Amino acid sequence: MHSSRSNKRQRIESDSTPSLSLSHLPANVLSNCFSFLGPSGHYYFLASVCKDFKVAVDELYGDDRNTTVDSILTSISTFTHVISRMSKNEIPDVSEKILENVFKHDRVDIFDGVVSGISDAVLSHTHNLQGYVEHVRSAIVSSSTEIMRSIINGNEYIIYLLKNLRPPKGMEVEESCDEMKEFVQQISAACDPEMIRILVKKGVEFDAGSIVHSLRREDIETFKCLLYIVLVENETEIQTIFLSALQHKMKLEAITSLKESGFFVDEASFTHAMIFAIRKPDSLNVVKILCANQNDLPPNKLNMIAGFCVMSERMDILNYLHESIQRIDIDLCLRIAELNNLTEVVNHLRTLESERRMVIANTNQVNLAPTTTCLKIPSHILGHCFSFLGSSGHYYFLASVCKDFRAAVKDLYKGNYNTSAESIISSVSTCRHVYRTVQYQIRMKITEAIFRNDRVDVFKDMSQTLTLLCPSNAREAIAQQSTEILRFIITDEEMFLQMKNEISLSKANNNYVPLVILAPSTCDVDMIQHLLQKGIEFKPLSVLQTLRRESLDTFTYLLGIVSMEDFEMAQKREMIENALDHEHHIQAIKILRATSIFNNEELLFHAFRHSLRRYNLLVEHIKVLLEDRNDLSNAAFKGLMYFCVMEERLDILKYIHESIQRIDVEYCYRIAEQNNKQEMIPSLLEME
Repeated sequence: MHSSRSNKRQRIESDSTPSLSLSHLPANVLSNCFSFLGPSGHYYFLASVCKDFKVAVDELYGDDRNTTVDSILTSISTFTHVISRMSKNEIPDVSEKILENVFKHDRVDIFDGVVSGISDAVLSHTHNLQGYVEHVRSAIVSSSTEIMRSIINGNEYIIYLLKNLRPPKGMEVEESCDEMKEFVQQISAACDPEMIRILVKKGVEFDAGSIVHSLRREDIETFKCLLYIVLVENETEIQTIFLSALQHKMKLEAITSLKESGFFVDEASFTHAMIFAIRKPDSLNVVKILCANQNDLPPNKLNMIAGFCVMSERMDILNYLHESIQRIDIDLCLRIAELNNLTEVVNHLRTLESERRMVIANTNQVNLAPTTTCLKIPSHILGHCFSFLGSSGHYYFLASVCKDFRAAVKDLYKGNYNTSAESIISSVSTCRHVYRTVQYQIRMKITEAIFRNDRVDVFKDMSQTLTLLCPSNAREAIAQQSTEILRFIITDEEMFLQMKNEISLSKANNNYVPLVILAPSTCDVDMIQHLLQKGIEFKPLSVLQTLRRESLDTFTYLLGIVSMEDFEMAQKREMIENALDHEHHIQAIKILRATSIFNNEELLFHAFRHSLRRYNLLVEHIKVLLEDRNDLSNAAFKGLMYFCVMEERLDILKYIHESIQRIDVEYCYRIAEQNNKQEMIPSLLEME
C-alpha cells in the first residue's frame, strides 16, 4: 500500500516538472528543421503530430501556417490521409474543395488511386451511379482530359449511360433522359479527338451541342474532329457554333475549319455569318476566311452585306469586298450612309465612286475585242477538251475553277455532271481536298467508296490527317472485304489493338464474338500467319468466313489449323453448303473431302440434298463426293438411289452403277412404280 502511494507521488512530481518545448529552440534552427518537412503550408501535418509542433509553427510562421490544397495533392498517401481525417471530423466543405482541385489539376494518379475507389465502394452497396456521374461532371467543368480518359477506358457503366441515356438495369442515377442528353453534349469539353473516336465506336452519339462545348477547350482539335462526325443542318445550330467559334482564342483556325467543313455553302448561313462577323471588332481576317472563293453572291445578298457594313461603319470590310470579292453598289451604300448621317462613311464612298468612274472612263477609251466564253466552242471540241480532265463526273472540280466551266459542263452533259465517289478517291490529294469541304452525306459515300475499292493509299492518308466517318475501320474493311486496308490495320499497333478489343454480331449464331475472329473473310494466308504470331486463336466460325473469299487458299490453310473436332454439327453443315455455293465449288468440295468430313454419312447426304436443292444435283458433285467410296452402308446406298429415282436423275444412277457400285435395279424399279415415275421405268429395265 505504501509502495503504491510512493509511486503515485513520483508520477505527479514528474508530470509537474516543466519539459523543454520546441518553441525554446532558436528560430533559425527550428526553421531549418521544418524545411525538411516541406513548405510552411504543411501546418496540418505538423499540428497533427503533437501540441509542441503546433505551438512552434504558430510562433515561427504567424498567420502563414494553413496547409494549401496544392500541398495536400503532393502525393496519393498525403491526399488519402487528409480525406480520411476530414471524413472523421465531418468537414465536407474542405473535402469538396480538395476534390475540386484534383480535377482542376487533372491529377489522374490521385483519381485512379483513391477517388474512383470510393465511388466503387458506394456502388457495391447502393447500386447508385451518381458518384460516377459527378466525377464526369467535375471532369467536364475543369476540362480534366486525363481523368476523363481514365473514366472512358475503365468504366463500362458510364459508357452504357452515355450511349443509352439511362443506367443499366438495377442501377440508379438522378438525371432524367433529357438531362443525360445534355450531359453527353458537354462531355466533349474534356475529350481529345482520340477519346471522341473511342466513344463513337462504342455507340455514343454526339450532336451540334457537343461541337459548341468542345470550344471550351484551349485547343480546337476536338472541335475539328467533331465537325467531321456530326451532321449540322439546322440554321440556328450553325449560327450558335459560329458565334462560339468567334469567341475562341483560336478563332481564325476554328472559322477556317467551319469553312472547310461546308458550313457556309448555303447562302443564308454565309450571310448570317458575315453579319455576325461585321458586328465584331477586329474581324477583317474572319471575313476574309468566309469570303474565300465566294465570288458569285446574288446582288440582293451582296447589297445586304454591304449595307450592314455601312451601318456598322466597317469601311475596312467594305473595301475588301469591293476590291477582292465583288464590286458593290456604291450608289446604294451612299444613299444608306446619307440617310443615317454617317459623314465619314459618305466621304469614303464618294472617293470610291470617283475612282470607279475614272476606271470606266479609261476602259471606254480602249478598243477591246468582245470576250467569248467556252460555251461558244462547239460541243464536240468542248467534250474533247474536258476528256483530258477525266470523266464527266469531275464536275465538282470544274465548277470550282470558274463560272464558264460550270456553265459549259451543265450545257454539255445535261445533268450527268455529278462527281462520283470513285472520281473523288481517284487520288489521295483529291480525296483529302473534297473530304474537307463537302457535307456529311457525301463524306459517308466517299468513306464507303474507299473501302469498296480497297484504296489503302487513300485510307492511310485519311486515317492520319482526317477522321473518317466510320464507326469501325476494321469492321468496315471486313464487311467490304477490303484486304489491303485490313492488312494495313493489322500491322498498325494502335488500329490492331482497337480491332482486337471490338466485338461484332455473328449472323451465323446471332451471338457477339470478337471481331478479329471474323477477319479471315478478308485475309490472305500471310495475314492469317501474322495474326497467329500476335496470339490470335481462330475458331470454326473463322473457317466459315474464309468461304466468302474468291480464293480458297485461306480456307485450305485454316482447315489445317482448326481441328474438325471443334466444329459443331450445324457448323459442318453450313461449311458444306458454303463450299457447294462457292464460285470454285468443285475445288472447295475436294478440299473438304480431304478432311474426311464426308465419312459421316449424315453429312454426305446433307451435301446431296443441298446440291439437289441448289443445282439439281450436279454430276460433278457426285463424282467428287463418291470417288473411291465403296464403303457406303446399305441404308446410305439405298437412300442415294431413292434420291436419284425421285428426282428422275438417270444420269447419276448410271454413273453410280458403272463407276461406284452396282445399284439394286429392282429396288429402284419399285420406287419408280410406287411414285408414278413412268419415264424412269424403261431405262431401269434396260439397265437390268
